[in-house]
Amino acid sequence: MSVYGQEHLLIAAGYQNTGTVLNLMGKSEEALEMFSKALEIRISIVGEDHPDVAAIHVNMGIVYQTQGKYEEALVEMMKGLDVLVSVHGNEH
Repeated sequence: MSVYGQEHLLIAAGYQNTGTVLNLMGKSEEALEMFSKALEIRISIVGEDHPDVAAIHVNMGIVYQTQGKYEEALVEMMKGLDVLVSVHGNEH
């Protein structure tokens, strides 16, 4: 990470990809940690209203869904949807 540092989009992508694999392996808590790191980096670089931020919220929602935590899943899915509507509008 010394080439890019902690605050780089490629590092965020690495965390996001790792989170996806961890979730597939059934390691949902570890997946959420990776997604949280990815989210923090993405927001610090591109801000809250960006499609990549929406994708991470959706990924987190999927993890919660697989855990049976449907309220948390809905919250994350709605955050993702809100970002996409903010970026693209309701008619996209």
